[in-house]
Amino acid sequence: MGEYTIIGWQGLALAGILVFIVLALSYWQRLDLEKKLFLGCLRTVVQLTLMGFVLGYIFQSGNPWLVLAAAALQYGLAVW
Repeated sequence: MGEYTIIGWQGLALAGILVFIVLALSYWQRLDLEKKLFLGCLRTVVQLTLMGFVLGYIFQSGNPWLVLAAAALQYGLAVW
């Protein structure tokens, strides 16, 4: 425990390339999904980045009650 994986710029670039391939296939097949796919990917990146900052702050605070409250909130939202 306490270990985590650093994605790095290469992993981020690989994910971007895969998204670009999906966007190109959608355009090639005339599925008209490019805007939805792009906005969905952008929204995902923004949400995960913000959650990373928030959770980093919570875990670095060292306050077990704050960590427990964050875990309970996530659990409650997940089962809702």
